[in-house]
Amino acid sequence: MDQPLLLTHPRPIITATDSKSNKTTTSLAFRTTHFNVQLICLFSLLFHCGWSIWERNIFPVWLVNSLNTTDAQAKQTLGFIQTIQGITALIVGPMIGTLVDTIQTTNAFRWFQMAVVVEGLVALTVVGYSIYNNHTNWVLFVAMSLWGTLLSGQGILVETLIARSTTKGKERTFGFTLKSTWWRCGNAIGQLINVGVLYFVGNNWTPAVLRFVMLVGIALLYIPVVLLGCLRPLVEHTEVGETGGEDAGGKDAGGKDAAAEETGATEKAGNALRRQSCCSCCRPPWIIFVAVLLRVIGKGSSMKFIPIYFEQVYNVSPMTLTLLALAAQCCSIFSPFGCLYLSRIIGRAPTMVFVRCVEPVCFLIFAWSNNVYVCGCAFVCFLSIPVGTRSIEKAVLNDYAMKKRRARWNALETINRGTWSGSATLGGYLAALTNGWQLLFSFAAGSVGSAVLVLSLLLGVVRN
Repeated sequence: MDQPLLLTHPRPIITATDSKSNKTTTSLAFRTTHFNVQLICLFSLLFHCGWSIWERNIFPVWLVNSLNTTDAQAKQTLGFIQTIQGITALIVGPMIGTLVDTIQTTNAFRWFQMAVVVEGLVALTVVGYSIYNNHTNWVLFVAMSLWGTLLSGQGILVETLIARSTTKGKERTFGFTLKSTWWRCGNAIGQLINVGVLYFVGNNWTPAVLRFVMLVGIALLYIPVVLLGCLRPLVEHTEVGETGGEDAGGKDAGGKDAAAEETGATEKAGNALRRQSCCSCCRPPWIIFVAVLLRVIGKGSSMKFIPIYFEQVYNVSPMTLTLLALAAQCCSIFSPFGCLYLSRIIGRAPTMVFVRCVEPVCFLIFAWSNNVYVCGCAFVCFLSIPVGTRSIEKAVLNDYAMKKRRARWNALETINRGTWSGSATLGGYLAALTNGWQLLFSFAAGSVGSAVLVLSLLLGVVRN
């Protein structure tokens, strides 16, 4: 019968000598944490490299140019396809999070990992098939549903394992910062690959050129999806650094288990953190969730339309837009560590609020500026600066959430991973109207501005 294990290494034989057992357990925990975090960083690098190649700036323009409809109808179709991803995330994400929280054995967690890998391989195959055959009908809708499921599954898996493989506070923040940095490196490499591909196959927005670029990215994504199956599972009851495994001989001279004492002390510290706020709705997980939801509504309504905006309003070539995105991703590599450094000076909550103010300002520039250079600079700032706070948000979320519910919280928050709920449909309708770009980006600015106001509630709750 499966037993909850601290690590996926063969179960060590621990002697009754307390100092030796403590050293052995610490050594094994360090190696597993080190392996998981390193592999997740490699996964993030490759996954976001492939993702940025095929979907970020290329897919929206390919879809609009491939549809045999009017421009307004094409924009509405793009919004509907993004809505499919959002609905999939809203349905599947909480279910996956609840499932992960109920898993009690490493073997069961391994089955969950394999399910994510298989679903990911199927999703990539269907997406590649629909793009290769230029399908813009129900086949593409099914492909986007599978893609949305993959985004939710991999996000919950890797973020839950980072939370379980690190201890509370600075170490956990550093772990999420590492992941975020490698993720941004992957985005930059993906845009660099796009520059090379566009240089050889043609610098234009024709569907044939864009289809070739997207297939390159999809082919690359098979590698990181397979890597997900190599992660070493950790079950919730034996989280590294916060709870300890109990062995038969691990008693000290007073007859008390040192690991149990450490677990109790850590639990009390976690409960004290959660009691800092006056009511449950003012606790950091709820504040972050509501702020992310408002942010998703605003960004989800507009993000996929930004490449079309630059193409139609300023006649920007795909090479120029890719170079702008490349510059933004190169800057974003340093953004997480810059925000981490700033948070050590002014605190985590002020850093999140201050940096996120960049987003509504950039949307207002898109809405009301007629200068292509100003909008280009805003585009670079929009993609590079605010993302630096994601690792801090993740760390605060996992610091204040109960361990047995962390996967569920990560599932709710993971709608921020490119799955934009039903707001994309609203964005499609707004963009299709007269003065649609002004209406669309003004709405987005109001929504992300509201998210910043909600996030400011953390100023009175998060103390470090």
